[in-house]
Amino acid sequence: MFFKSKSFDPDTFEKQLREISKDISKNERQLKSMQLNVSSYRRVIPMYTVSLYILVIAYFYLRGMLHDQKAILVLIAYPFVIFLLYKGAMYLSNYLMNWKKSTIDKLKQRHEEKLAVLKEKTNFERTKELLVRFSNGEDIKELEKEIKKANLKKEEYIQRLANEQRDMKNLGQRKGKDGKLYDNLFNLMMGEDEMGADKRYALICHNCLQHNGLAPPGQAPNEVRYICPKCGWVNGDQKEGQSPLLLPKIQDLKDDVEVDPAKDDHSSKSNNTSDASSK
Repeated sequence: MFFKSKSFDPDTFEKQLREISKDISKNERQLKSMQLNVSSYRRVIPMYTVSLYILVIAYFYLRGMLHDQKAILVLIAYPFVIFLLYKGAMYLSNYLMNWKKSTIDKLKQRHEEKLAVLKEKTNFERTKELLVRFSNGEDIKELEKEIKKANLKKEEYIQRLANEQRDMKNLGQRKGKDGKLYDNLFNLMMGEDEMGADKRYALICHNCLQHNGLAPPGQAPNEVRYICPKCGWVNGDQKEGQSPLLLPKIQDLKDDVEVDPAKDDHSSKSNNTSDASSK
């Protein structure tokens, strides 16, 4: 009977798998060595046998035995004997290699069966224990109660996870609403930040489209007159009474832009040219 069989021992099972793997590796190495030897013999044996046959003919010729019946019989029988020996050796080698392949296939199949048994043992170990406990005529309702209890625990765990996720979501939404409310109250009490980026316009050069920082609070981009540090273009409308030589430096409008001296000289020249043309 299945329930009277020997209990599952992981150490013994692992040892058996390791031995099967070693046998597979050992037989594969032997098969590879046999294949290399047979391939070498198929090239070497014909070469040596033909060379030996030529030497025999030369020996009989030098001894003047080519007209001897025994010598002629040897010369005729030699190729047939060598051919039969060669074919026999190749047949034996192929037989041994096929037997080795069959052994490897059997070992691999045995290894796969062991792995399948291992999966079955590990996946249904708990079920087997329950069946063993209640296979001796005990009340089968106890088994049903344990199964229902396990299912209830699983459902409670899933429900608890769902509740926690819903609570975290509600908490995040409530925090977002509270944060917006606090920001609005703070703005009403302290006034809006006019220096913020959302209250100031960007200064874009009309010539090269270079971003040159933000305009001062309360001023439009066309009201700010400055020289682009990249191309030297004079941007902004000239106000009445404003001297064309006293343009604000771009550092006053954008702290993170550094003006190159060479570009500054070029900008001054462009400014003078522009003022001369306006005059």
